[in-house]
Amino acid sequence: MNISNKEYDKTVKKATPDSKIVQDTLKAFVTGGIICVIGQLICDGYNGLGIDKEDASALTSATLILIGALLTGFG
Repeated sequence: MNISNKEYDKTVKKATPDSKIVQDTLKAFVTGGIICVIGQLICDGYNGLGIDKEDASALTSATLILIGALLTGFG
């Protein structure tokens, strides 16, 4: 079965989904921003409990990893 390049290109264009790079970029920006805000709130919470900044940063990282693992486990 031989098809011409034009027919092949036509088939590929039909099968390929439209690029939504701007929409995907905005979603990634918003999602990343939300994650950063949550991380900052957790860090501020640890600081409010009297934990120094360096230890609060380490605990924040561990907490975000735990939250990510739990959310992944729950689907």
